[in-house]
Amino acid sequence: MANSLSKEATDWREGRRLRAWELKKEGWSQQRIADALGVSKGAVSQWMKRARQGGVQALKRQGPLPELRHA
Repeated sequence: MANSLSKEATDWREGRRLRAWELKKEGWSQQRIADALGVSKGAVSQWMKRARQGGVQALKRQGPLPELRHA
């Protein structure tokens, strides 16, 4: 996939959600996506609902990145 959304992710969780969307667009079932990404079918279902309602932007990270604190 030359124009991969998941490669533009700001963290691994966002990347996983975007990859799920890419796979769904390729015709994969939600169960197959869940198995491939190591998540529940319910998680994939929630992500797909968010994407249908808010577009792919709804799968992207919301808000600022957390600050790293040094001990």
